[in-house]
Amino acid sequence: MRQIPREKIQITVEPVEEWISPEESGKDAAPGFAEAVRKMQADHDDPWNWCTAKVTAKVPGLEACGVKYLGCCCYKDKQDFVENSGYYEDMVMEAIAELHDEVFKAVHSLKDLGLFEDHKVLCEELRSLADGQDDDLGRLLLRTTRALEFFFEEPVKA
Repeated sequence: MRQIPREKIQITVEPVEEWISPEESGKDAAPGFAEAVRKMQADHDDPWNWCTAKVTAKVPGLEACGVKYLGCCCYKDKQDFVENSGYYEDMVMEAIAELHDEVFKAVHSLKDLGLFEDHKVLCEELRSLADGQDDDLGRLLLRTTRALEFFFEEPVKA
């Protein structure tokens, strides 16, 4: 099975609520850490001031995704995290690796269930089901067919 081209992968980064306070994070071993976080929060009203960073890698139209989290983050804003954290690129690469793993597992689970012996046969069946359906189900069937074709070496031609 081949890898998803990087340009087809959508990366999102967002702050999610951090459940550990700056005082409890263990980083307060550095003198003045919690006070610096509180000052940042007072000076810059942004959710990136104290959060868990969440990086998601997904391919639009597929349910599978790769997600990585980093807790106890204190940054001025999203740009500050992306450019200065030293973690962002690693998190992106790890999320992409997880995405590949999830897609690989899903494709092979279909095969392991015995639902089809040959992905070409399944793709042809999905295309025939999608023919004449001009609705969400038809579009879903076609997207599923394209995803299966992509992940196997030889795409099926319509």
